[in-house]
Amino acid sequence: MIITNTDYGIHRLPVRKLNASAMKQLFGTRMSMTSEIDLHIEMSVEAHPHTLVSPVELVAPIIDFRIAAVLNEQELEIKAFHSYVERLIALPVGTDANKITTGVIFLKDGAMRPVPTKVLNIGERCFAIINSIYNSQYSVVYNVQSFTDIKGHWAQKSIEDMASRLIVHGINENSYLPQQGVTRAEFALTLVRALGLYHYMPRVAFADADKYSSYDDAISIAANYGLMNGFPDGNFNPELEITRQEAMVSIARAVAFVRRDHIDAQYESESTLSNWMDAEEISQWARSAACAVLRFGIFKGESGRLRPTERLTRAELAATMQRLLQYVDFI
Repeated sequence: MIITNTDYGIHRLPVRKLNASAMKQLFGTRMSMTSEIDLHIEMSVEAHPHTLVSPVELVAPIIDFRIAAVLNEQELEIKAFHSYVERLIALPVGTDANKITTGVIFLKDGAMRPVPTKVLNIGERCFAIINSIYNSQYSVVYNVQSFTDIKGHWAQKSIEDMASRLIVHGINENSYLPQQGVTRAEFALTLVRALGLYHYMPRVAFADADKYSSYDDAISIAANYGLMNGFPDGNFNPELEITRQEAMVSIARAVAFVRRDHIDAQYESESTLSNWMDAEEISQWARSAACAVLRFGIFKGESGRLRPTERLTRAELAATMQRLLQYVDFI
């Protein structure tokens, strides 16, 4: 573990993230097995040129986390890893931990997006622990969201938490419509936000790409990271409402992506399904994923039924994303 400490942050970088294979991918044929590579790890406080939309409030400095590898005087920036790395932002002395909602990443186009974040006290200091794949600019915000139509709803706290973390959004400023279904495009957008995935490999273009232009990035990212697939006819069908069993598959893949060592054994047995009256309705392609997410406690049933072929509601979306992030210890 390479640990870099400054007054305003800590970078924890497992050495395995910088193995020979990763360096070979970065430098190509210029690197041999005997090459010596130097690392430059930098953390700097950035100016604040970004415009925040009310009621989002910045509560910590913007920290630029940068890593570069140097081979034969050639320096190449490491922009991303294949898995998550912890970055800790030191919160100003006297910061109320209850006023920390989520960490955010600032993208090259200036957009601000959420990243998985939890708060931890280390000694006398309070830190926001951010899990992310990318080296970029990060900060921490305070944001409180609620909606008039979720008061007393079973998912109220989950919806408020995920909305405050900028992962789910209302239909408008006052309404969330918790019982409304979720389209495949909306699910893709919410899942990549929850996992803090924004940059992606070559764009995945489905045959019906013209139908989801406003969700293009999210769908490409979800497909590239193996979280969602298209259909055999080459379409993504973004406007279709996603079923609960389809969501189970994507959530199981998300767990595997974040914490691969936690998934395989859970996939081996279907005994988890034996207590559910409608278990036979689960399609064969979704059964192992259903076993996993039920064992993990991420998906819940009701009155002895899993309702696998029914649509996922917006309330269930928020609750499921919250449980996913709690299970992988991201919040």
